[in-house]
Amino acid sequence: ESGTIELDALPEAVRAQLLFALDTHANGHVVTAVSNGKALTSNEAAGLLGMSRTHLAQLCNEGRIESYKVGNALRVSSDEVVRSLTARGTASTEAREAAATVDQRRRSRAAGLT
Repeated sequence: ESGTIELDALPEAVRAQLLFALDTHANGHVVTAVSNGKALTSNEAAGLLGMSRTHLAQLCNEGRIESYKVGNALRVSSDEVVRSLTARGTASTEAREAAATVDQRRRSRAAGLT
């Protein structure tokens, strides 16, 4: 039928990504698909990174996000956006783990266990 997808007919990697995207969307998160290596405008990159164009330009000027110019227009590769999102997610995870460790130590001291 038109408009249906036979999941078993898809390659495993495609099926896994599609199911992940559907699950993520079902849990209320935004899902965006971008081709590897695609040159993104500053508006597109900023939107995917959840920041303003001004903040993106500042991060690019500081060298924290790799970018290049096409004329006067700023471009960021989709690979760099993914790298930045991954780094941000790793940093957030590490910060949460550190906070949990500090909180556990504080609770242990308060309970007189240390």
